[in-house]
Amino acid sequence: HQIAAVSGADPEKGTSTMAMAQELDKIDYRFKTRLKILGMTAERGGFVQVERDFVVGRPINEAAFLKMVRTYVDNGLPLLWSLELGLFKEEPDLNPQAAGGHMRIITGYNDKEQTIIFSDSWGAGHERKVMKMTEAYQATRGLFALQPTVR
Repeated sequence: HQIAAVSGADPEKGTSTMAMAQELDKIDYRFKTRLKILGMTAERGGFVQVERDFVVGRPINEAAFLKMVRTYVDNGLPLLWSLELGLFKEEPDLNPQAAGGHMRIITGYNDKEQTIIFSDSWGAGHERKVMKMTEAYQATRGLFALQPTVR
């Protein structure tokens, strides 16, 4: 909810991935972290690498996306995950917002079940959810790490 507040999220439309990234980049130092943009959806479509000043780079395929998830989670760093809601059915349902941009936190994965494990801010029943890896990749609009600057 705090991320949505600083990025000017609209309750009807959701969170703009670009606005969120730009606003978090301004304040991440306060939390002794550094925002690392792993990838975002380009205006022309497709999930791509992001270079300095938000210039889009090479496309990121599903295998590369999953490798990023595994690498960061295996190193104990959850990921901020921006996605488009409403593309795939979820349990429990997403009322009141069934479509639009949203932010979640990826906390794990299960290769045997081919799922991404994440937490959602919708409240009770949404603390630990799963989505098929392929669907997670298809719904993704942005993937970010908040890397600690001190240990």
